Amino acid sequence: MHETLNDKTAAQLELRSLCDGFFNDLAWIDLCQVVDATEVDPAAHELLVHANHMTATLSNHYGEPVSLDVHDHNEDADVYRRKIVLTIEGGKRVVEVGVVKLNLAFVDDDIRHEIVQRKTPLGEILDARNVLTRVEPKWFVKMPQDSPIAKMFNPPPSRDVFGRIGLIYCDHKPVMELLEVVSP
Repeated sequence: MHETLNDKTAAQLELRSLCDGFFNDLAWIDLCQVVDATEVDPAAHELLVHANHMTATLSNHYGEPVSLDVHDHNEDADVYRRKIVLTIEGGKRVVEVGVVKLNLAFVDDDIRHEIVQRKTPLGEILDARNVLTRVEPKWFVKMPQDSPIAKMFNPPPSRDVFGRIGLIYCDHKPVMELLEVVSP
């Protein structure tokens, strides 16, 4: 059964918190639906319903490495936030749109420096540095195809898009909150 986000659920609050400051208007969030993993569109299911990093999952699915494009970011002390797209085909095709909030206090200085350079996807950085990570999806979300987040896809979607809201633990500490939306 679909649950709308209109009733101020924890998922809605998390989605608003992640997206605030990166989108001019957050009214579209009221039209999103929290869905069970079994209700995720079959095309998006294998990309979202797992506990792995999206960087590796997308690379494996598309058969090529993904590239990072940071659309916006901000840093306040140890809290680093960014809105990103991951692309393939030399940056021509957007395969993921995401928003991440990261507590940099829990990563060493080398990793912190590499993250704020905004050149490499987070999953790739953490894997290369052998940081023990665990991805915990908390909610799966269906978003309207005309929402600002869906409009970031190239090519634009012809149907609603699906994403997940979750946490990433690094060395058993909750370090990142994130929204990951995949191309339909």
